[in-house]
Amino acid sequence: MDSRNTTLDIARGLGIIIVCIYHIVYRPEMGFADMLILGGIWFILPFFFVISGYLYKPDKLFSVSENIIYRIKRLLIPALKYTITLLLLWGLYCVIVHGVTLKEWARDIVLTYLRPEFYRLLIDQDVRIDGLIYDMISTVWFLWTMILAAPLFYIFVDFTNKRAINLFLVCAVLIIISTLLHPYNAKFSWSLTLIPVYSAAALCGAFMNSHDLINKFFYRKYKYILAVIAAVIHVKIFNKFGSFWVFSNSICNDSAGNFAVLIFFLQVFIGGYAYIVLCDLINKCGVINKILAFIGANSLVFVFMHRIFSTIFADIIGAPIKSWEFWYVPFTAEAFIKSFCGFIFTIIMCSILACIINKRAAKL
Repeated sequence: MDSRNTTLDIARGLGIIIVCIYHIVYRPEMGFADMLILGGIWFILPFFFVISGYLYKPDKLFSVSENIIYRIKRLLIPALKYTITLLLLWGLYCVIVHGVTLKEWARDIVLTYLRPEFYRLLIDQDVRIDGLIYDMISTVWFLWTMILAAPLFYIFVDFTNKRAINLFLVCAVLIIISTLLHPYNAKFSWSLTLIPVYSAAALCGAFMNSHDLINKFFYRKYKYILAVIAAVIHVKIFNKFGSFWVFSNSICNDSAGNFAVLIFFLQVFIGGYAYIVLCDLINKCGVINKILAFIGANSLVFVFMHRIFSTIFADIIGAPIKSWEFWYVPFTAEAFIKSFCGFIFTIIMCSILACIINKRAAKL
């Protein structure tokens, strides 16, 4: 069990690394490296829900509401502390260094918490908000998704853990709900219409743990061959259907049509098998496994801080900031080297901050 938990920490750590590369490092648009990162980013984030479900430990003493409250205390409150501090300090930095106005600062504070899912109910859906403060702290959407997916998970987890048919029926209903909601992505973008699917992924993770499916199916003689086959299938699905569009709720851009959500759901587990085999292999690799496990265990710090540190580094060396207007720039060796150095700087600074937070928590 300890080995598997380390492997899951590595899976989260490697996933965070992919997210950081996606947000920081420049590469040729739609080139091999870009497509590899895109294929990873859209798969890794929903796979975090599978890991979260797998790590769920049922406690009969707690009700559904108590579990939700625990989730809020453990996840939402620390994240709110992070983001409030960032909005104040980072906002001040942007005012001083980037000339952000106080009005823009106030607007971005509000919209960072409202997210597109909510503010598009209040303003014209064609209005694009891409202020520097908002853009750099936009990962808060993932937090909202995890919090809002929790009630569905806790309501159904006991029922779905009993029998495979129960899990199949609940997942089928949740996938259908997301499929029906999907055309409304103009008002609910990025996460809300996929909350049922993310809940289904977490339920599958909990089922795998309760029935020890990891030992039954994962540790097999031919797991590496199966992992390669799964990886090829994952890539084929990604290339044929462009399933990353489902993640951003852009079904109109997805050739899978009404089956887009279902394909997206299945792809999480097909690619997930290959991904976990890879992480289990990394777990046997000396120092690398310890570094990735550390990052995975402190994923919240890396999620919220990686874009901040990379932007500060870009300001120091006078490089473009990888935000909306500079998401892709003409690719040169200089652009790559500077952004890659920013990536290394970010990983080091986030690690230092994580150590400080851990030491402070240990004293309390």
